[in-house]
Amino acid sequence: MPTPRPRVVTVLWHIPENIGGMTSAALTRSSLLAEQGFDCEFIVCAPLRDAAADLARLAAHEAFPAGSRIVHLWDIVADTPWKGATPVSFDEPLPAGATGVEEWHIGGSVRVRTRYVPESSTVLQRDHMRADGTVAVIDRHDTRSPGTPGGRRVTLCGDNGKPVKSWKSIWPLYAAALDEYLGDEPAVLFFDSKVTAQFGQRYRRSNVATVHVVHNLHLAPGKRPPLAALNPSRAPMMRELFRFDRVVCSTEQQRDDIAALVSPSPTITVIPPAIGAAAEAHAERRPGHGVVLASLGGRKRLDHLIHAVARARDIAPEAEITLDIFGSGDAEASLRECIKAAGLDEAVRLRGHLAGGKSGFAEASWTGLTSTHEGFGMAVAEAMSAGCVPFAYEVPYGPADLLECLPENLIADGDIDALAHRIASFASASEPEREAAREAVVRASMAYRPVQLSERWAHLVADLASELPLEVPKSASKPAPMPASLRLKRSDSSLDIRAEYWWPKRRALPGVCLGVTAAKPALEWRMPAEVRRLPGNRISARATLPVRGFAGGLTAHEASIVEVFGEGRAARREIVHEGVDLASCGATETGVRGVRRWVKALKRTLTAGVRRV
Repeated sequence: MPTPRPRVVTVLWHIPENIGGMTSAALTRSSLLAEQGFDCEFIVCAPLRDAAADLARLAAHEAFPAGSRIVHLWDIVADTPWKGATPVSFDEPLPAGATGVEEWHIGGSVRVRTRYVPESSTVLQRDHMRADGTVAVIDRHDTRSPGTPGGRRVTLCGDNGKPVKSWKSIWPLYAAALDEYLGDEPAVLFFDSKVTAQFGQRYRRSNVATVHVVHNLHLAPGKRPPLAALNPSRAPMMRELFRFDRVVCSTEQQRDDIAALVSPSPTITVIPPAIGAAAEAHAERRPGHGVVLASLGGRKRLDHLIHAVARARDIAPEAEITLDIFGSGDAEASLRECIKAAGLDEAVRLRGHLAGGKSGFAEASWTGLTSTHEGFGMAVAEAMSAGCVPFAYEVPYGPADLLECLPENLIADGDIDALAHRIASFASASEPEREAAREAVVRASMAYRPVQLSERWAHLVADLASELPLEVPKSASKPAPMPASLRLKRSDSSLDIRAEYWWPKRRALPGVCLGVTAAKPALEWRMPAEVRRLPGNRISARATLPVRGFAGGLTAHEASIVEVFGEGRAARREIVHEGVDLASCGATETGVRGVRRWVKALKRTLTAGVRRV
């Protein structure tokens, strides 16, 4: 009997006005899966969004699957006739027209009322309304002290506006809405953004498989992989990647770095994003003309590229080097000042965000990437497919993979002078040399064409469908077994962690990862432990972490020992010991080894007393 095809649902936080790389990659993936016969749809979680308006904008996007649905989670909540078995405490909804309350409308109906901290954007209460005016959800953010942020209560109301359920966070409401929307049908849920992924790793249902697609750097900006601090905004999610049924990275290097930092997992796979159809290249390009597609933010470091163009024009004035930058963002004003200060008003232009901006690659001779980090570098791949030759800083992740065909165009991170010389050298080279480079990048870009990646996405979804229904832990809140003893031995070269657990003889050995976590300096590191049986109902888990893996060594004075006990959906991450001084050498021992000896001695005494009686 063939496996039924699951619904493929991409859960997004919102759809930005100017669709960027992550949203574009999610749309392209869904389009590829739709071509393979899967039913693809989108759920948007952010409030204050109009589903019809989002659909109208997305329908014009070249990668949007024809006939796909966009559903807003708050519309699911509003349209469901919720029932509750027990009454819950009632929060007063915000009255219409009250002072300090903002209203948001769709089609003439009030759908959201919001109360903020005075003269602030901090929300104190947000009520979600149905089209008929009844209250669907009362979301309080000031339950500890009314009028002061702190404490949350999310109250779900039935279609009569009366409360039926209440929670202390928003995630259970999201889960209830998804349960209602998906029912018992098999489904594969994709979570692309870090916001929705934090919910996705907690949503576990037997008929639903979850996939997190990593689009960006998982490390703190400026830190070098693989063993560095996690990005604070992504740390909660990265620490518990094992909760997803699959994790997809864009490059093999990022997959390996994640494995080195938070333990290897067979659920992590690599599928790069697919690029769109290349624009038809112009027969003649201006040799010195460059085009860049990027958001105008600090991470992109476009000021580096502007300074590189200025130097390149001095090195090769005959090449007439120019640059058009397509994009929008907060750094626009500072970039204009940079252009003016460099005297490049006629040579470098900020063109703003254009939906068809990538067509400029067909006219340009070169492009540049000067970001602090990338998830892949999709704009570079798009440029390559149009025969536009890239120059890029060697940063994680993507440039090294994309420029294997032209390694000389990979520039040391931050070396503006080297970047300028490479641009000048290319622009002033002979046309046959430039044409050879263009042919090389076009060939390399073939690996990222949709036809090459469509089947890989289809296989991933089909594999997950074949595993449904999935086993769900009986209690997601049940803690993992705590170590009966924990021994740490620190030397100049390594940290040895050894834990013992009570474990029935007849049960199979569990999977255990052991490691350390700390805030100052920030670190997160764990690795699979060697697990073996001990006499009696005990097992031992041991892991040795080499200090040289971290540039500054293991120097945290207030670290914690962390474990991941078990495998798959039933695995749990636990802090098992706190206050460890990693900077000092020596050994530490905690646990109940001494207690066990005391208990045995007490038993012997009691047994001897019984015998005398």
